Amino acid sequence: MLIRYGIDRSGNSVPVAKVYQPQDHRISIKQIDYRAVKIIKQLKSAQYEAYLVGGAVRDLLLGQEPKDFDIVTNARPEHVRKLFRNSRIIGRRFKLVHVYFGTTNIEVATFRSEHAGNHINDYGTIESDVWRRDFSINALYYDPIEGVILDYADGMEDFTQKVVRSLIPLKESFKEDPVRMLRGVKYSVTTGFELPKKEMKQIRSQARLLGGVSSSRMTEEVLKILGNSQVSELFATCLRYKLLHHMLPAMEGTFKKSDAPLWNSLEQLGSVKEPSRWQMFYYLTKDSVTRKKDLSSKELYEDTVGQMKKLIRPLTPPNADIERGAKEILKDWGVSTAGVKKRRTRRGPKPSAKASSKATKKQDSPLRKS
Repeated sequence: MLIRYGIDRSGNSVPVAKVYQPQDHRISIKQIDYRAVKIIKQLKSAQYEAYLVGGAVRDLLLGQEPKDFDIVTNARPEHVRKLFRNSRIIGRRFKLVHVYFGTTNIEVATFRSEHAGNHINDYGTIESDVWRRDFSINALYYDPIEGVILDYADGMEDFTQKVVRSLIPLKESFKEDPVRMLRGVKYSVTTGFELPKKEMKQIRSQARLLGGVSSSRMTEEVLKILGNSQVSELFATCLRYKLLHHMLPAMEGTFKKSDAPLWNSLEQLGSVKEPSRWQMFYYLTKDSVTRKKDLSSKELYEDTVGQMKKLIRPLTPPNADIERGAKEILKDWGVSTAGVKKRRTRRGPKPSAKASSKATKKQDSPLRKS
């Protein structure tokens, strides 16, 4: 291990980060998506800093295969865009760049200022960006070209101690973004690490803040839980921390029953590799939906869709996911769905031939994310 030094306000040389060499962490460039390596090489060739950060580094250190390879750099979004023709700037407030390779994209973000909010284009340095990370195990910066990990917040030590420690002061962190409570629980369960007592106490005392999260963000976070192989344990932990009441209030009573069929269904869901969204909602609700008597198949289908939507409030997934899940429930009951027509989702007047042509060209663009 080496030490990186910086200059303080008085002009003195001070240690700012620990630098872990390849023999210290055993991550190989062969484990990194070649597209992410290509982006980092090109950024570094243009004299910018560039690192893998967050979940990718965490998962690699755990010996797991990352789902995403997010990159962070000191290059501004417009500079990244100029370097990569196959890219697009996204976001209205805090801008990011997606670099596209066919239907796959790699996210490139600019270092954030320590005092910037989550959605403000206030850029900073790697030293300031560290303190905008939620937990120390997500604040490690890996350079696959040099093979080193930069650790500004003792994240590697927390890996050794197996703890999920908040970097942002606890009095501020969850008030600033209540979703961090869900993430802390998720990281604890999926890594097998412990949440320190201070973090646990703070989550329980501020669980109510989760009630103010928008339905779209809550939907996104619950989908991440439903898509995890440890979904059952994740929900059990959320229940223990009083978070479930704000995630799925209509189902909280069922979750509190240790012998509820729901738990077996969640175990089944956890065994499905890369489940689709309709499967997630099917397994989540199938034991809680009541079959009404004396209804036609179409009426039963509509009633089931309605019940599912009530059960998962405040979540707002696409109707198609709920409708497909409802059809699967009807199949379990032995009810034919042949007569149930798919709902029309298009709104407004039929587009003109000219507009349709433009839309087709847009879909054929190599920059479009599918």
